[in-house]
Amino acid sequence: MAFEPAVWADLVTEAESLVDAGRAAEAERLLRQLALADDQSPTLTFLLGSAHAHHGDYGAAVCAYDEALDRNVRTGGRARFEVEVRWARAHALLGQGRVEEAQTDLLLAAVGPDTDIAKQAQALLTAVELKAVARPATRAARSELPTDRPAQR
Repeated sequence: MAFEPAVWADLVTEAESLVDAGRAAEAERLLRQLALADDQSPTLTFLLGSAHAHHGDYGAAVCAYDEALDRNVRTGGRARFEVEVRWARAHALLGQGRVEEAQTDLLLAAVGPDTDIAKQAQALLTAVELKAVARPATRAARSELPTDRPAQR
């Protein structure tokens, strides 16, 4: 089933609007239908990742973002699009606690052509690094706190 370009654009806009409105389940249904029509679109899998992330399903979001990156390369590789995907993927990775992988995506986003995302990525990267540095110090400080338990001999 092929769509006219104007119809395709309207459907993608509708999916984006649903994701932005927090209606991720509806967006996922629409995006799955669109996937039947176009299995090469990186935008489609990016939006699907965004819908999953809105649901808090970060694992599915990361998978969809990975597919979007692969499709982007296969369709000519747009640098700005890659930066957007890496920015979103970094958030999903952080949601899973996969900090080192998120840092890699944030580094790539921070040097990308989109200056707004680059600034935000650098700020988030700095915050993640500061949190990682503070965490071991906090643990060490906690281990030195007195406890109510008697010392074991």
